[in-house]
Formats: sequence, C-alpha cells, structure tokens
Amino acid sequence: MSVPTIDDFYKNNDVEKEFDVDFYAKGHLNLKDFYQPYCRDNFISEEKRLYFHWFFYGKMIGYQPCSHVKTKKAYDPNIVNEDISVVVSCKDREDMLGISVRSWILKHQIKEIIIVDWCSSKSLKRFENIDSKIKVIRIENQPFYNASKPINIAIQQAKYEKILKMDVDYILNPYLPLESLVDIEEGEFVAGNWQQYHLDNSLGFIRNLNGIICCHRKFFLKAGLYNEDIDNYGREDCEMFERLQSIGVKRKDIEFSSNHVPVYHNPHGDNLRSMNRKDSNVDETLSYFIKKYGCTNFELVINLYKDKLESRTKELIDCLKSNLENKYIDRIHVFLENYDDFPEFYELNELHKDKITVMNTDTRMSFKRIFDYTNKNIINKQCIVANNDIAFGSDLSKIRGMKPRDFISLTRHEGDTLAQNRSRDAICSQDAWIFRSPMVDDLEELDDDIIIGTYYSDVVISYCIYMSKQYSAWNLCNDIVIQHFHETTDHDHDTKSRSETQQKQSDYCQRFNNEHFNRNLVPTDIEDYYNSKNANKFITNHEYDLNNYKTTS
Repeated sequence: MSVPTIDDFYKNNDVEKEFDVDFYAKGHLNLKDFYQPYCRDNFISEEKRLYFHWFFYGKMIGYQPCSHVKTKKAYDPNIVNEDISVVVSCKDREDMLGISVRSWILKHQIKEIIIVDWCSSKSLKRFENIDSKIKVIRIENQPFYNASKPINIAIQQAKYEKILKMDVDYILNPYLPLESLVDIEEGEFVAGNWQQYHLDNSLGFIRNLNGIICCHRKFFLKAGLYNEDIDNYGREDCEMFERLQSIGVKRKDIEFSSNHVPVYHNPHGDNLRSMNRKDSNVDETLSYFIKKYGCTNFELVINLYKDKLESRTKELIDCLKSNLENKYIDRIHVFLENYDDFPEFYELNELHKDKITVMNTDTRMSFKRIFDYTNKNIINKQCIVANNDIAFGSDLSKIRGMKPRDFISLTRHEGDTLAQNRSRDAICSQDAWIFRSPMVDDLEELDDDIIIGTYYSDVVISYCIYMSKQYSAWNLCNDIVIQHFHETTDHDHDTKSRSETQQKQSDYCQRFNNEHFNRNLVPTDIEDYYNSKNANKFITNHEYDLNNYKTTS
C-alpha cells in the first residue's frame, strides 16, 4: 500500500464522524511524536493527525477508531456464499486432521472436503464416517511425504470451482463467519502471510498460516498446479503464490485483527514438519526456500538536509535519486531538515510522491528517534536505516525473508574498494543497518545524543547490538555493495587526528563502562546469513592488534 503525505490525503478525504480522537490518543500514547513537528508547524489538528495514523497503520493492526464501533467490511453475499471444495493432504497426522476437519464441516459454504491420504500407516478412509461432505482418496506406496503431489490430485478432483486449500493443522474459528477467507472476485486469491506474525500471540496461532489459500480452480490449473519437484519441507505455497501472481492473479492477505481471527494454526514442534520427509533437516530446507522466495523489498529511512555547499547538496540529491530508482526499495522515509528552503528536494518530492514520506524536523535525527519511528510506522517490513549519502543497488535482492532477530550492518564501498581504516587493513565503519521492523530490542543504551551520520555513531550501534543478545548480526559488505556518494567535501573521519579519535573512544569507554567498547562487525558470507552461521563476529581494536586481523575486498 502506497501511503500519501498527510497533506495529499486530506485533499480528497476527511475524518470519519465515528473517529474518537480522545479515545485513540489515550489508547496509544506512543503516537505523540507521529508526524511531528510537521503537523504542529502546519496547523494540522490532532484529530487529523491521529486519524491519518489509524487509516494507514492502526486499522491494519487492529486498533479501534472509537470505543464502541468495530470496523467491518461489507462482503458481497453472492461471492462469500459460493460453494467451496476444501482440499488437504495428510500422511500420519490424523490426530491433527481430526481436530481440524470438525471445524471445517461447520461452515455452510463448504460442500466438499477432499482428503488425499498419502499412504498413512493407518488408512484415513474412516474420516468419511464423520460427515457426508468428506471424501478420502488413498494413494499407496509412498514412503516419503510430498506436499505438492497430493494437493494437485485433490484440486483436479474437486467438484466446485472455488477451492480452499488447507493444512491438517488449520482450525476454522467456529464463532466467526468464513467471509474474510473466501472473499475473492474473478482474478483474485486470498492467502495466509507468515509476515503477519506481529498480529499473533505467544501461542503461534497466526505465524504459521502461510499454507492456506482460497482461489478459483481454473487459476490453479492455469498456473501449472503446485511444484512437485519440491519434495522436502519448504515453501511450495510461496512458489504457488508467485505462480498465480505471474499469470495476473491478484493476492489479498487474510484479514486479521485483535478481535478477528477467522482461522488459526494448531501449534506443534518441528518434528511434525520433518516427519516422513526425504530430508528431515527443516532448517536447511527452510533456509533454501527463504532465500529463493522470501520477501525482497525494503523501506528506507534517511535524514536529509541542505548543505551549505551547493555541490554537496547536489551530491545528496543525486544519491536520493539513485535510491528512488531502485526497484527493491518500496518507499523512502525522509526526515527533512531545512524544509523552509530546500527547492532541490521539493522538485524531487513532487515527482515521487508515491514513493516518499516526509517528516519535517528542526535537527538532525538521533538513532533513538529513527528507531522509534520505524517501530511505530513501518510495521512488519524489511527496513533500512542509512546515511543520506549511501546508494543501494540490485544486491539488495540477495537479502530475502529477514527474520525478526536478524540484523545486517553494511560497510560502504568507495568506488570498487571497501572503506578501510587508514592505519590498518581493516574494516572501519558501517553506514547502513537492515532489520525487520518493529525491532525486538529497544536498544536502551541509545539516547538522543547518538546522531546518525556523526563520527563514531556506527560504533555505538555495533556495541548496542553486541550487548543486546537479542540479534544475530552480520556484516555482508562483500556480497551486498553499497556506494558512498561523497566527493565534494572531506570525510568526517579524515578530518580527525589520532588524538581526537583516541579521546572519542575513551569517552565512550567511560560512558558505557567498557574498556573494549569499540567493536567492529567483520565481514561474513551471505551463505552464513542464510544458514544462521558465524553471526555476531564482533572484534575489538585490541583483538585486531593481537591477531593482526586483516580483511580483503
């Protein structure tokens, strides 16, 4: 969803009468800084400011606009009441299936349930005695489970055009109607999305619903059905989503909110995921499919200002232009200084309103304020915080499906060469930080004194991540190249004397009460990231000296 500026939004919209600004404000005190100080400086009311938040962000995650009204979509009864075939496959998981199927038969739209028994140790034919809707197709002589083959059989045997594909551990909520799961017009499909985990609770009811999909039979067939070459635990469902979208079928995610969970996953351990598979290593196969089919696009957050030198301003604008052209960056969130007199940016913003969100600020942003912003306004997306003179290329596509506890720092390139310390052949800084928002750790060591783009601020971030113990961190600078746009002025670190550097380090050592505060995140391979290996390879300056550590570009 493309989010307009608040000014553009209110050109064609107004606050709904039912929106209760006092109720919303009291319930979400963390929004006091949202779109500030822009709204205050431009005389935009609290009601408009908070309604804008609810419309684009709060509604998505289940926030209520007032104390007594619940949002509800108006469904077309002719669509949601169409006859449905449920298809499911099973091999030796009849206990789970027995619980799930009893919730399916309660829905009046479901007229047929096709269970493909993939050679279970004990025949599942007895399930036909539960209800007349149930039909069991038994396939013999199958020592290993393949999720795609039995589902393809079921789809081809289905009597009804609208098909709801389920897993054995998906339970339909008996207290909610089926509408939000089956509301598809011609050329649409509804699917689960593992990235909706932020709506979940500790029981894991939502985070593992990636395998549910409602689609018309003809589009399954047109897409070539499920990929039968995927014979281990993996992402055959993700591949099907890509197949459907490649033929023009539009995806819709299941609607979830705090008071609307139409389907939930029956939690279980990885032993059931690997059961009867040709390869029982779930982590390895999952890594492969995340790398192949995981989410690739990003939200970028920067702090931008008009430099006193025209040449440097042009350099920053050129860098922003480059990132706006990057197809792997969906939106750029700009904390804008000098907003009263920055025509170079206004022109660019006018051309890219669909891709830029602007927050005016009087000062350069601290990391704390930036992370607070991402936590509140960039929900469950791959997020990049970067210096304003860093340009990203197609290498971003190599980072797919980031998990909540993944953290990537990147050392910049100067042309074809990694930025290195002047006094030793070693990595000296990071200029971009990538994570899934919201962050799993608030990094309490940060305060408003740690300003993005200032000398040693990147070392503070490394130290905070090191101390957090909540993240697996990598520096993937050899595989993910980011370019530094900085030719017109001296680099900050080049202007510092050795004594100034030592003093800065000493100040931080005292501040954090750690004589080895200065930590660098050394490069690792991207394969290490996908295999969850060699994370948190932090090394101090002292360790550099002891081990004569060197890195090559």
